[in-house]
Amino acid sequence: MVIDQRYHEETVFDVFATRARRRSRKSLRDQAAACGVACALLPLLDVSWWPLAAGLAAGALYAAWGLLDRHAPSPLIASVLQALAAISFIFAITAVIGVGLAAFTGDGRSPYGTCYDANGRAFACDARGQRRS
Repeated sequence: MVIDQRYHEETVFDVFATRARRRSRKSLRDQAAACGVACALLPLLDVSWWPLAAGLAAGALYAAWGLLDRHAPSPLIASVLQALAAISFIFAITAVIGVGLAAFTGDGRSPYGTCYDANGRAFACDARGQRRS
C-alpha cells in the first residue's frame, strides 16, 4: 500500500471542527449553556438517564471547543482543545454504549427472557429474573 500525502482524507474530527468554525459565537454559547445545564440537572432528576446526560455533556464540550478555537493559537490553547475533543469523544462513546445497554438489558419483552425455576420448568421473565405478568 502506497501512502500518498497529496490526498487528505477528512476525519470525523475535521468535519466537526469545520462545522463549529462556521457557527456563530451566540449559537455555540447557547448550545454550551443549554446542554451544560441539562446535563447537570438530568442526573438529579433520575440517575437512570445517564446516557442522555453523557450525550448532553458531549454537546456542551463540542460547543466549548468551538468557542475556544476562535482564540489566538498558543500551546496552552492547543492542548486544551485536544483535551476537550478527547473528553467529548469519550462522553459521546459513553452515551452510545449507555443507550445500547438500555436497549438490550431493559425490562421489556424479549425472545430471550426465559428463566427456569427450581423444578426445571421454564417461565417468561424480565431482565431481573422475575416472572412477567
